[in-house]
Amino acid sequence: REVETATFENSQGRSTLGQYPLLSLSKARELAAVILAAKTLGRIVPVHTAFDDAAANFLNDCAGRNKPRTVRDYRRLLKHFDFGRRGVADIKPHHIVEKLNNLNATPTEKHHAFTAIRAFYRWANRQQIIDRNPMEQVYVPVPRARRERVLTDEELARALRLAQATRSPFHAIVALLLLTGQRRGEIAALEWSWIDVDQKLITLPASLTKNRHKHSFPFGETTLELLSGIPGLSRYVFP
Repeated sequence: REVETATFENSQGRSTLGQYPLLSLSKARELAAVILAAKTLGRIVPVHTAFDDAAANFLNDCAGRNKPRTVRDYRRLLKHFDFGRRGVADIKPHHIVEKLNNLNATPTEKHHAFTAIRAFYRWANRQQIIDRNPMEQVYVPVPRARRERVLTDEELARALRLAQATRSPFHAIVALLLLTGQRRGEIAALEWSWIDVDQKLITLPASLTKNRHKHSFPFGETTLELLSGIPGLSRYVFP
């Protein structure tokens, strides 16, 4: 039998109250009146929004303001919280802690999962899907300690000589990473138009950098010589 959805519409949009006949029309009217009264008083009364539906809307919203890689990471990490059709407002802090504690992953992965679910609930709070953010009562999992071992000057020099000895895109990327100290994704996505040979300056656009700010950095003769040996096959240095 066809199931109809009862909705409540106001100036902020349409909210789902439930499904008929599981939710009667009289109960739907009562619930809509409570929501309208609460909104008039400036309170948020959460309506039932399934976690899966809210997560899909969250990812769609992120796609318009975050890097594709960030959206992919959020999509992967939110799968750790398989709440399915449970209402977002019905998920309590102990439910989230239980998922994190039972997560069979490295401390770093747990920390990333925590970051993703925290971002989701902050978004849900701003969207007035929930009245209170449960993540306020969840402690941040301690990630794995940062590595202390770094390459010595001699090892860096040896790695640079090896990267310069072979003419391949991968060797050139490694060489540029060593010469500029930039992030792997930034160098791999480098475009010729970002390189000012006369000023010996590379400017990365805000859409590429981690902090979403345009970033310029100088380079020397060794980098210039390396770039001069790369054929310009497309707009990208490493197509």
